[in-house]
Amino acid sequence: MNNELNELKAPYDVVIVGSGYSGTMVAVHLARAQRGLRVALIDRSKTFGRGVAYGTTDPKHLLNVPADQMGAFPDDIGHFYRWLKAHPANLGAAGIHELRPDAFIPRLVFGDYIQDLLREACALPGTLDIIRDEIVDLTRREGGSFQLIGKSGSKLEAAQVVLALGNFPPGEAERERRVVHEQPVRRRSSCEARRAGRHFDHWHGTNESRSAPHAR
Repeated sequence: MNNELNELKAPYDVVIVGSGYSGTMVAVHLARAQRGLRVALIDRSKTFGRGVAYGTTDPKHLLNVPADQMGAFPDDIGHFYRWLKAHPANLGAAGIHELRPDAFIPRLVFGDYIQDLLREACALPGTLDIIRDEIVDLTRREGGSFQLIGKSGSKLEAAQVVLALGNFPPGEAERERRVVHEQPVRRRSSCEARRAGRHFDHWHGTNESRSAPHAR
C-alpha cells in the first residue's frame, strides 16, 4: 500500500496531507464515490488512519459515544457496530469479550475500524496511493495546480490539496497559522469531507449537482 513519492507520476486530482481521522475519511469518501479520481494520502507517520484521537494503545481510553451510535457514515450510523460484531478478535485484543449496543468501546478499536475502511478504499477500482513522506512546501503553479515538495526532495503535482493537519503542538499553533495563511492556498476544513464530491465539482467550474457520501 505504500509508495515512495519519487516513484509517483503527477498530476493527482486530490492530494490529502495528513492521515488522521479527517484526512483518512476524505480519502475513503473520495474512493467510495467512484468518480475515477486519482488521489494520494500522505503522512510522515508509519501508521495511517488513527491520528492522535485513535492512536492510543491503552484500552482504558474509551470513546465517549455508545457503540451503536458511533460510526464513520452519518447515513449509516450502525456501520461501526456491525463492524464490531464481524470483528470479535479486535474486541478480544482490547479485553472485551461481550459486545453491547450501549458499550463504550476503546479508542484503539475505533482506530482499527478506520484503518480497515482505508484498506477497503485502497482495494476499490481507481487510484488511491498511500505515501509515507513529510510535505515541507506547497505552492500554487501557473494554471492553478499545486506543487508539493516532500522532505526527500521529491515533487508532486495536484489539482487540489486538502490540509488535514490536526491540532498543532503547544507553542507551534501561531507559527503554523502564519505559514498557512501567508500562502496563496485555499484552505478547507477536512471535516467537510461530506461535501468532498460537490467541492470537487465546484473547484472545476461545473454546475452538475451530485450527491456525495457523508463523513463526520
